[in-house]
Amino acid sequence: MKGRDGMRPQATPPGPRAGTQTLEMVVLFPAAVLAAATMLQLGMSVSVQQAVSAAASRGAREAAHGAPADDVAQLVEALLAPHGLSTASGVCVQLADQHGLVDTFGRKELAAHRKPPPLAPGELSVTVLVDPQATRVPDLLGRYRLRPIRDSYEATSVSVQP
Repeated sequence: MKGRDGMRPQATPPGPRAGTQTLEMVVLFPAAVLAAATMLQLGMSVSVQQAVSAAASRGAREAAHGAPADDVAQLVEALLAPHGLSTASGVCVQLADQHGLVDTFGRKELAAHRKPPPLAPGELSVTVLVDPQATRVPDLLGRYRLRPIRDSYEATSVSVQP
């Protein structure tokens, strides 16, 4: 390729900033990947926690209206099913009343050392516990040897019988 004067253009010699874009890319790309992985994992984790909270709240409402414990556990399981969670795979549903009577469904070892909250007369509580290994939330930060965002997913909701 020739320039206007018929001669080949000469390459400009590298300046003092030669290679800085490559260096910036090498430094910033891993940070960008880590930030994207953190946002993805956090978003999925918040989604599961919201589902667990909603399931506990809805279960407590149904229990307060007189639904049998089996039906409450099935309702909670149905609400968590879109997230791939079930009492067979890593979910524990615990129902308690003011007398301390507790019904536990699913993975009972999740609630082995957990006591229900103190309840006033006429109150019922539903606690939903989820093993993080049972969720679809990937451990993207574990690849970078960072601590996972959540150690467990749990929610307790208390309702008053009408």
